[in-house]
Amino acid sequence: MAIDHIRLGAATAMFDAIYLASRSLGRRQGKESSGADTDGGDTVSKMDYKDAVRGGGGREHCLQLIVVP
Repeated sequence: MAIDHIRLGAATAMFDAIYLASRSLGRRQGKESSGADTDGGDTVSKMDYKDAVRGGGGREHCLQLIVVP
């Protein structure tokens, strides 16, 4: 699973998580969606926002993001 490739620790790799989830879902047929919870902004991603969006390869993908302050 995509989550297995995210480093653990006191950091947020949100763009990496979005990218990996999009790539994982991209191999499936039908509608795609994912959700994520975070307590802060992205601090350690190797990807930037544009790379994360491109991760879906141009397919439609619904992302629900919940930010918990």
